Amino acid sequence: MSCDTRPNKKNGWLDPCEDPCFEPSAYQDIALHRTHTMVSFIGSRGTGKTSAMLTVLRQLQTLQCSKESGASLQPLASKSFICLEPIDAGILQSGEDIIAIVLARMFNYLQQSTNGNNLHARYQEELRGLYREFDKLYQNLCRLRKGGGHFMEGESALRELQTLASSHSTAREFKNLVSHLLTYIKTLNGCEKDQYLVVALDDIDMYGEDTSQNCYTLLEEIFDYFSFPGIIVLTTYNENLLKRNCSNHLRGKFFEGKKSSDCTPPEQKEVKTLVQQFLEKLVLEEYRIYMPILARVDVSNQTGMSVRFDKTKEPELYTMFKDCTVQENEIIVPVKKFLLRIIADRTNVYFDSRGQKRHFFEPYNMRELSVFWRMLEALEDPTDKDSAGREKAYANNRSKLFSYTINPFASEKLDEGESEYLYRLSQQPLERQKRELIDDIKRRCNNPENSKEAQTFLQGRWQHNYGELLHCLYYATRLQENGMSKELIYCILSSYSFILNQLYYSPDFKTGGESRAKFSQFIGSSIAGVWTNNMLPKFHMNVELVKNDYETESIGSDSIGDINLAAWAFFNFEIDSEIAYRLFAYSPDEKKNVSLAENHNVRDFLQAFELLGMFFSNMPKGGFKFTVEETPPEEEKSVTEWEKEKRFVLKSEQSQEIHFNALNFAINCIDVKSYFDCASEMLTEIVKQIIIAFGLSSYYTVSSNKQQASHAEPSAEKAMGKKLYSTRSALDLMSKAQCEKTMREEADKIAEKVMSAFQQYSLRNEFEIWAEEGSLPLPLQNFDMIYNMIKRLANTNYYGNNFPEIVGENEVFEAFQQLYQSIGSQLADQDKFYNEENTHSTVTFEAIYKNCPFYKHFVERPSPQMKKIFIELVKAMTRGQNKANAAKM
Repeated sequence: MSCDTRPNKKNGWLDPCEDPCFEPSAYQDIALHRTHTMVSFIGSRGTGKTSAMLTVLRQLQTLQCSKESGASLQPLASKSFICLEPIDAGILQSGEDIIAIVLARMFNYLQQSTNGNNLHARYQEELRGLYREFDKLYQNLCRLRKGGGHFMEGESALRELQTLASSHSTAREFKNLVSHLLTYIKTLNGCEKDQYLVVALDDIDMYGEDTSQNCYTLLEEIFDYFSFPGIIVLTTYNENLLKRNCSNHLRGKFFEGKKSSDCTPPEQKEVKTLVQQFLEKLVLEEYRIYMPILARVDVSNQTGMSVRFDKTKEPELYTMFKDCTVQENEIIVPVKKFLLRIIADRTNVYFDSRGQKRHFFEPYNMRELSVFWRMLEALEDPTDKDSAGREKAYANNRSKLFSYTINPFASEKLDEGESEYLYRLSQQPLERQKRELIDDIKRRCNNPENSKEAQTFLQGRWQHNYGELLHCLYYATRLQENGMSKELIYCILSSYSFILNQLYYSPDFKTGGESRAKFSQFIGSSIAGVWTNNMLPKFHMNVELVKNDYETESIGSDSIGDINLAAWAFFNFEIDSEIAYRLFAYSPDEKKNVSLAENHNVRDFLQAFELLGMFFSNMPKGGFKFTVEETPPEEEKSVTEWEKEKRFVLKSEQSQEIHFNALNFAINCIDVKSYFDCASEMLTEIVKQIIIAFGLSSYYTVSSNKQQASHAEPSAEKAMGKKLYSTRSALDLMSKAQCEKTMREEADKIAEKVMSAFQQYSLRNEFEIWAEEGSLPLPLQNFDMIYNMIKRLANTNYYGNNFPEIVGENEVFEAFQQLYQSIGSQLADQDKFYNEENTHSTVTFEAIYKNCPFYKHFVERPSPQMKKIFIELVKAMTRGQNKANAAKM
């Protein structure tokens, strides 16, 4: 009789250890027949290990052999899997045995499979046999855990010896039980598929805390009990934590429980090698599944994590993201775009979208994304509400996200000290918060250990404005000593974004109420501060500054983006004599009346004055007191000839410091009415001074040369000219003081008529109409967006302006235009990211900005007169800077 030497094949897989008579050496070296059955999902907390494992488990449970299965799933579709309920090893209490838990779940599965079935006698007998195997295995497992050597009185030690359990024999019994269970289930269900038992263990790196039960002993048991054909073990763990806990176990076993820091380098190396070899024995490299790093992968030009959703099930989200990638019914959206658009849709707050690095709201793992999304999903949906209801929903949602920033977000990102710092700061009034932040960062910068750049940053006069705060926040994370964490700056950027939007969208903002007052106070005198100097080239004027009678010094190049000087340093330049005359409709050349409405030079002068005034802040109430000095001709001439050649110089007598900044137009647009009221007062004073200068100079000329005057006076044919003529005729009989008083009184009357005529030229109405759409040309309320925009603009290479280092008179105006165009491009990029046509907003950032009359008249259609006056203004403030610098020497 021949003996079949082929191994038996049951349940579709070879079992070389089934019969000891068949292969006597099999149990002598059982390790030879072990298989690698452990599949690991590896990653740090929140990276989606558990979700991935459960997805695989669910797929195995529901997988069917069908033509619809993908080609990659066909091998699995020909199998059948018994998936036990997952076990969370991290929450098991001390003394709980994972092998016993697995055994219990196998038994429960067997009971559920046989309950209610009218089993054939053959199946009942096999079932009873399985019950006996479960009973015996559990008894032996309990004996193994308790250990031998403890006998009841009268109990024979030999009887105990017969049933002595070892880890080897218990593992063999467990393997046999699994084999019989799978075979029974296959037969019971009449299934032709090969059966596999799937055990899922979550967070095995967190298992146990003592020397008898820890993740190392758990891995040993997985190897002893589960490394056989027919078993699949799915596990999740943090590899670094697993290795550390295994190292702790081995040091306790071989090096008397030394801490890692107490071990010698050779001992540390030995422990590390043992752990590495142990893990390599348990888990093959190809069975290790590492969770993806969700940060941006610059090397492969990827954008990290994406969100997928079914457009048929999420119509609202589809409307918001229909510009994104579509695959059949699925919309695929990068997480950054997904979250920031949702925040904008729920709160009307827009965060910066153009950063190359990760935005601080982007999650680092799946768990963070899940938690943050649940919080956003709970916000009130403003869709389908009327205007009032929508604004109320926005306000409520902004309050919730502000609270989220100050509490859970800060608690997660900040250490205890910074968390308390932020909370304490948030309890103070808004203006005090800003001042304390600026002063605190200044103190941190004032440290010898910090860079020279940080020391230079402290120079100059501080005004505690919006721009200085932005600049301070930039330096706060770049200090070598006592700096702030980036996470703290993120919290500040987020919190101010929500606070400023609350003020901006308050009902009383447009009416000039308390909200606008607080908002304007927070903005202060500048939105970019000295950073603006980095946005523009330096200006060079080819003149010399006289230091004394014997020495001259060539004027170098000067910054023109942000300047603080006395008023007289800015307003000291000539006015076109034709404009000066026609401001009150007088023409020494033409013996006819010229209508003010037809005088384009006057119109351009007025509009240029209104526009260029927007570069200034810190204007005192009531404006400035100006004087207009005439420059006399070099030789004796007739009155008519003299008046033709007069050159009027606009000068301010005030020494009060005012602030010029290339971006100050954004501040003056916050309250258009107040700005134009102030501009009108200043212009009225200028008109009066020009009238007085014209009238008095003419009188003094007439007094010295009456014959020439008698021929000159009748040429004044217009109403205001006649008024001046009659006034001057009366001046011959007055003293100089009386003459000046009379001329001032008459100048007031004429100026009133002139200013009334000016109304048709003023840009005020155009600005007020634009302000109805949005009173901020730049979205200053979106603090995070503006911070990053200003930072990029200060790096001129970022937006490719390719400015030369120095420009002259012919290029300076175009340099300012190019800066404003670059701002428009950045705003257009933000609009593109947020896809504004799909939101509740009716206008975009770019549209609001480019529809602003300042942009239209300065960039799109500037008048020659404005360009000329602007260049004179830049030259005047350059002379003022050099005089101020010379005075300090």
